[in-house]
Amino acid sequence: MDNRTLYETAAADPGVTALLGDPPRIHPMGHNPDDPRIYPYATFYEAAGTRGNLLAGRPTHRQALIHLDVWAQTQASMEAVANALEHALELRGPIQSFGQRRDPETGSFRQTLEISWITLRTTQTSPP
Repeated sequence: MDNRTLYETAAADPGVTALLGDPPRIHPMGHNPDDPRIYPYATFYEAAGTRGNLLAGRPTHRQALIHLDVWAQTQASMEAVANALEHALELRGPIQSFGQRRDPETGSFRQTLEISWITLRTTQTSPP
């Protein structure tokens, strides 16, 4: 998956940068460089994916199910960031599911969004 398109789409939205900073604190899962953690922030990973099927030639696009988690110290902050990310991303891919819970270890509030994300593949020619 080309993670740049998801990050760039979110980073271009002023509602996202107002809440997550500029550049926004959106990290691939397991790669948050902030120590100690700076809240709120978001993490993401590709949960599943498929390639577009054609009758002839190479697939022209990929469709991925992106799992996006928002982490915050308050429920209000979590909901504000989740709403901003949803607003920024939903025109590129529909939100398939969402849910909320509280992390028992840290007490952090967490909202999950799963987004169906489509990216176009670059055209490649077959070797001669």
